[in-house]
Amino acid sequence: MEHEYEYEYVEYYEPEYCHPPPAIFKIPEKTPKDITVAILQSFSIFFSQPNCAGNKIRTSIEMILDHQKIKKTTISKKKKRVKLTLHDRIIEYGKKKNQLSKNILAIKWIGNSASHTQGLEIDDIFDAYDLLHHVLNEIYDNRTNHIAKITKARNKRKK
Repeated sequence: MEHEYEYEYVEYYEPEYCHPPPAIFKIPEKTPKDITVAILQSFSIFFSQPNCAGNKIRTSIEMILDHQKIKKTTISKKKKRVKLTLHDRIIEYGKKKNQLSKNILAIKWIGNSASHTQGLEIDDIFDAYDLLHHVLNEIYDNRTNHIAKITKARNKRKK
């Protein structure tokens, strides 16, 4: 026969749930416990339920803003106390930390997609994790300031 085909079946497994969850990234030690718990919960479900993981990530950025003491309410023009949206809180945080607020805003957009009809892919969650890891390192490990101090000290010695 001219066209013989050979078939081979290959089994593969895709995790649906992991306990304890794999550490997708190292959470800084100084990260508050409630934020750490939300992130660990997202780690445990991101393979099987990327949308739920995205929601947990979004929750973690709300908690970060809480710990950064970004207000949750404001007084409206009608002199009523109204709740600020997450977007408004991120803008408020941008007055203190402009670049980090942009990173947090990008995470929020990913989280919003998780909550709406678009849905998320695993790659979207990995993007959110990359951004979140950076934000946590900047806030709780203060990497930029640490590197700036080392740079300044080393350059000063050589002058």
